[in-house]
Amino acid sequence: MIKASLTLFVEGIPQPQGSTKSMPYKKKDGGIGISTFSSNPKMMPWRDKVERMMRDQQAESENKFNQEDPVLMMCEFRFQVPKSKDKKKKGYPTYMTSKPDLDKLTRAIGDAFSYAVGVDDSRIVKTHASKEYVRDYQKVGVNIQIIQLEQEYETEGV
Repeated sequence: MIKASLTLFVEGIPQPQGSTKSMPYKKKDGGIGISTFSSNPKMMPWRDKVERMMRDQQAESENKFNQEDPVLMMCEFRFQVPKSKDKKKKGYPTYMTSKPDLDKLTRAIGDAFSYAVGVDDSRIVKTHASKEYVRDYQKVGVNIQIIQLEQEYETEGV
């Protein structure tokens, strides 16, 4: 049984969340601290946009996500075909087989979900994701569907 869901399209170039950089800094007490930040400066604005759209949709929904039940996440990342691809000779490719990595793209969506609805992304138990090219007349971005199901329990053999 579906307990809560989000379905949305976020327009823009999807950004991966992955590698981080660390920089030492001097603390007020004279000690040394380490500041860690994303090596992709475009990631935070992208994740913030996704989070904002999720939060807005969740606020309008009667069914809220909870901390107990499992979550399924589906993402279709849509990119523009690079000019370097010869569309006239071979046609349009369907799948994007170059960077960014799919797992880093989904990580940004999972973290945005966690911040938007207050549910730890460890609740995501199944993910289906793809990186695809769009035609010139289609929009780039990501189609997202996140569904929370009622937890099932095995009683046989207990």
